[in-house]
Amino acid sequence: MTAPGRPSEFRWNDLELVKAVMDQGSLGRAAAQLGMSQSTASRRLTDLESTLRVQLFDRTVDGALPTDAARALLPLAEQMQELAAEVGARVEGRDETVEGQVRIAIPEGLEPFLIPNIPLLQAEHPGIDLDLRSGVAYADMTRNEADLAVRFTRPAHGPFVVQRIGTVEYAVFVHHEKKSQFPVLSEARWVSWSTGDWNTPDATWLTKNYPSVHCPLRVGSVMAILRAVQAGVGVALLPRGLGESTPELVEIPVKSKTPVIPVWLVIHKEKSRLARIRVVADFLVDLAGRSLQRSE
Repeated sequence: MTAPGRPSEFRWNDLELVKAVMDQGSLGRAAAQLGMSQSTASRRLTDLESTLRVQLFDRTVDGALPTDAARALLPLAEQMQELAAEVGARVEGRDETVEGQVRIAIPEGLEPFLIPNIPLLQAEHPGIDLDLRSGVAYADMTRNEADLAVRFTRPAHGPFVVQRIGTVEYAVFVHHEKKSQFPVLSEARWVSWSTGDWNTPDATWLTKNYPSVHCPLRVGSVMAILRAVQAGVGVALLPRGLGESTPELVEIPVKSKTPVIPVWLVIHKEKSRLARIRVVADFLVDLAGRSLQRSE
């Protein structure tokens, strides 16, 4: 029988937990990403540290901070995820038939640009079915969570084909009947992100330029912010195209420069060889050229 704490007890799939904690910065968010309870994630991490006889994370009030040991394991975790994705892609095959499901991960708030144009794709390629996933958190392409991803941040590394397809410019909007109530934005009522999402470009801009403003409502999605501004709750920083396409809203000029975020199309290299993936990728590039600002 193997003695407790021997390296032979190491489970390779626990490396994905190490990577998830490093990516998310907290055990709770990592557990949610992997579809497990926080208690299960905590137990697995504790067991892994016991097996390896090393501390992987410092648990602090600000989250889980990786130790040197965790950082040393990260390249191995990434290699294993890339290998798993490659296995899946090769099993799926390099089918040249333009039909089947294509999963798209897209930032929450960009769906209004995509969904109305889907009939154009369906008319030309009726055999393609789209599975659209939107949200603040990015899909993990190395874990085969999506076939294509539209992102506001370029991946720092990984087996990806990456293309900049446009930019999203932000502006301040308010319900047209409420505009006269907010002559000074520093004294206006603002709608912004929930506390856990303060790292978004719009929330960061608001904190930097109006650090003391009153936010009577904080929510967890772009569309919830939009609906709140439509209801007259207050003013908000929104993607310009989204605000301009909403009839009730008008833009409020500001002196400080608002965010302009690059938009990237990301495809796993193995997936890029599939005909249906290439077709949808071309569709997204063309759509971005018509709906978003031109990339530089």
